[in-house]
Amino acid sequence: MTRPISNDAEFDELQQLTLEAKDRLISGEGRSGAHYELMALLGKFGYNAMGREEAVQIGQRLCDEYLAAEANKVASRITGKVKRNRKRKLR
Repeated sequence: MTRPISNDAEFDELQQLTLEAKDRLISGEGRSGAHYELMALLGKFGYNAMGREEAVQIGQRLCDEYLAAEANKVASRITGKVKRNRKRKLR
């Protein structure tokens, strides 16, 4: 069973390992072991990557989903404040 990233510390760790593994993949230095660390971390979220490329793709997708969820939380807070302020002005 998979789970999303639940806090900033998990996001930071996943993003760092994803970027490092992606950099090694692009540069051709695949023997750094970064992708093994990334695969282990992805396993904690319930994902099993079958290779370096897939590990980077999954890591990037999880990071993107976390950022989108955080942006939605902020937008919801802002929208809620605007609605409350409008109600106050109407009184």
